[in-house]
Amino acid sequence: MNVVSLELNLHGIVDYTFYNEEYIIPIEFKISGNKPTRGQELQLLAYGYALSEMKNLKFERGYFLFGNNKKPYSVFPSEEKRKDIKRIVSQIRNDQITMLLPDSAASIEKCSQCEFLNLCNDRNF
Repeated sequence: MNVVSLELNLHGIVDYTFYNEEYIIPIEFKISGNKPTRGQELQLLAYGYALSEMKNLKFERGYFLFGNNKKPYSVFPSEEKRKDIKRIVSQIRNDQITMLLPDSAASIEKCSQCEFLNLCNDRNF
């Protein structure tokens, strides 16, 4: 489902959404792993905030479902995490305007999984 948040100034596609007349719950499916990374968690929370804004429903949790793991991993929104998302989005927008790449602790392992690798000339391995 496509999601848009004017408040957070972002958009994306959430894998699955469950909702009723009061609540909305975003769900993300991951092929491997058993715990989300910080980035994955913030992304899912951003989807939840956007869905809540779009549908005017309460957002109190989201879920990750990992591969064959039968137990969902829950994430919960907070004002601190909302502020973190806003700060990160703002920094990304600023980086786009200034055309400067942020400092990175990238390694060859991280870079080999990055979709930006073909455009990034900032790495020397």
